[in-house]
Amino acid sequence: MEAKIIWLFVFVALYWAYCILSGVKGSIGARTASDYLLAGRRISPSVFVLATTAVSFSGWILMAQPGMVHADGLPYAYLPFCAIVVPFTGLLFFKRQWIIGKRFGFVTPGEMLSYYFRSGAIRLLVVLVALVFSVPYLAVLLRAAGFLVHVLTDGLLSVDAGMWGLAVVLFFYVAAGGLRAVAEVAAVQCILLAAGLVIVGGLALHEIGGWTALAQDVGLAAGSDTALAPEAAGQHTALPRSILLGSGGSFAAGGGVMLLTAMLALMGIQAAPAFSMWAFASRDPAPFAPQQVWASALVLGIILLLAGAMLGAIGGPPNQEAGATPAAQLLDLMSAAWPWLVGLLAVCALAALQAAGAAYMSTAGGTITRDLIRHFFVPAAGYGVQKLLGRLGAGVIVLLSLVVATTSTDTLVQLGGLAVAYGVQMFPALIAACYWPWLKRQGVVLGLLIGLIAVTLTDMPSLVGIDAWGRWPWTIHAAGWGLVCNLAVALLVSALTRDDIDRKMEFHNLVAQHAALPPERRKLIAAAWIVALAWFLFAVGPGALIGGWILGHPNEPVTWTFDLPPLWLWQLLFWALGVAMMWFLAYVMRMATAPETAVEPLADDFAEIDARQRSYRQ
Repeated sequence: MEAKIIWLFVFVALYWAYCILSGVKGSIGARTASDYLLAGRRISPSVFVLATTAVSFSGWILMAQPGMVHADGLPYAYLPFCAIVVPFTGLLFFKRQWIIGKRFGFVTPGEMLSYYFRSGAIRLLVVLVALVFSVPYLAVLLRAAGFLVHVLTDGLLSVDAGMWGLAVVLFFYVAAGGLRAVAEVAAVQCILLAAGLVIVGGLALHEIGGWTALAQDVGLAAGSDTALAPEAAGQHTALPRSILLGSGGSFAAGGGVMLLTAMLALMGIQAAPAFSMWAFASRDPAPFAPQQVWASALVLGIILLLAGAMLGAIGGPPNQEAGATPAAQLLDLMSAAWPWLVGLLAVCALAALQAAGAAYMSTAGGTITRDLIRHFFVPAAGYGVQKLLGRLGAGVIVLLSLVVATTSTDTLVQLGGLAVAYGVQMFPALIAACYWPWLKRQGVVLGLLIGLIAVTLTDMPSLVGIDAWGRWPWTIHAAGWGLVCNLAVALLVSALTRDDIDRKMEFHNLVAQHAALPPERRKLIAAAWIVALAWFLFAVGPGALIGGWILGHPNEPVTWTFDLPPLWLWQLLFWALGVAMMWFLAYVMRMATAPETAVEPLADDFAEIDARQRSYRQ
């Protein structure tokens, strides 16, 4: 057996032993349903910052982005902007959801929205979103992990064996320890993810031959062993200037509109029900701003921008299955000289993949428990029953994910994209509860349903036997189609219907009491809107088209500033501006800082909260 395989087994065994022990520890401490489902609402600031960052980005960015850069060039180097657009969703909603959850004792977003709208239908739709988000997303992560193990063991272990091994460990520590175990393990996984990215990025830069060679490779030779012809090079160093009147396929094909709507899809990660539960579980809002600005936008953003391009420049043949990525190829190249480092970095990659999987298993299991089984069938379920149901729910999620990962290998990556597009359909409902009381129950419920249907019809129409327009018509991502339809229906139906706005003001008055800006800062609200809209337009929208040309000609390296392709320099510039924007919104506009006055819960004891929840049933 090769040395690298021995080291791989050693490091994986040590890492999985830590996961299992964390699950046992969490099980011992989970005395109540709140302890199990929400970590007792006591996730510490440091753990929240690290764990949420790991769950938000997991391992898909390490496994997917470098291969995309290699195949299609710098247009795919926009993916690291997820370090800004993903936490932007949390910036909009986390603080306000925490205030509401603290006051009323909500455990799931389904409970919050059901109480706010007095609707059982919205609760069922939230469960549906949790399932269609968690199952395909987890399936992608499991398949990627299985393929990575298969590659690194030189075929000794099959892809399915790797998947099932990871799934068993995931299920054990999630089912045993609940959200507390997930959070504590994810904090370590975040460190492993960042360390792995930095190390493989540095090794890739060394393998390429230094910074100058990197600029040349990622700019002119992406997807080829030799420099591209001038007329072809622009395809890899600039976004296309037009929208295709047909089905889209990638950033490289779709230009600025595709880029903007694809980034909108990624915003669905923190809009998904799982992250509402993470917001409820935090001890206080203090870690929200540090996670969104410093851990995600600043640190992870620059790591992804640099490491992704470095790995993309050394990639092998494009369009391979998940796991057959530049990262895996680099590890294979290192196996002879540093077999122990291969084992360590493989664990970093597995930890990154596992972080999100564990979180979605735990929260989806909790959603099934509270919003489906307990609410509709066993309303008086005690702590023990709720914990049992949460464990069974996690088991259902992982089994469904394994079935999808095994039977849908040809469309698995597409299903992962479909998942985040479903997640962003939660926006109108969250906006209603946190910002706009005039969005009515009928409009939001019907809008959410129409949005989910629109996503399906424009992302994978073949699922329902329709192939008339293909995937992503007019090069607009399915998330964009879904959200436009969702909002249009919500606004129109809300304008034509009536409900009890005075009752709903219970939420909005509470938020205004604890999250309102002081008078001297309210005059900055218009500026904040302008800053945010301008950044999205020029950083990840149609305005980004000029980035490939204004700082030099993409096909003429002699015109490049600092010897960098213009589009990459534009990306680095707007990454820095994005960090500044996040700081301004989070701290100056106080969208993610702790309230200055304490939020008093209506009940301190979880049993009292449960009793109140039963009184909300519709």
